[in-house]
Amino acid sequence: MKHSLKEMLKGKADKKDDKSKEAKMEALKELRKMAMDAMGDDMEEMKKVTVAAKDDESLGEGLEKAKEMIAKKKEDKDEDDS
Repeated sequence: MKHSLKEMLKGKADKKDDKSKEAKMEALKELRKMAMDAMGDDMEEMKKVTVAAKDDESLGEGLEKAKEMIAKKKEDKDEDDS
């Protein structure tokens, strides 16, 4: 990493608390941008599945259902491509 958080804040954090918070936020935004640049566009191509359940058994059922839905989606896509 080219800049450390301390270097980014150097000189900016010496002012009032509001200015310090603003400087920290700018440093965090810069760090986030650097991380996103390092990862490239991989994050934009990712998919997400969320499963919530009251217990482990229900969670397993939810995960199985998610797998079924993904398999069905793949089948439908394959049929469309044919």
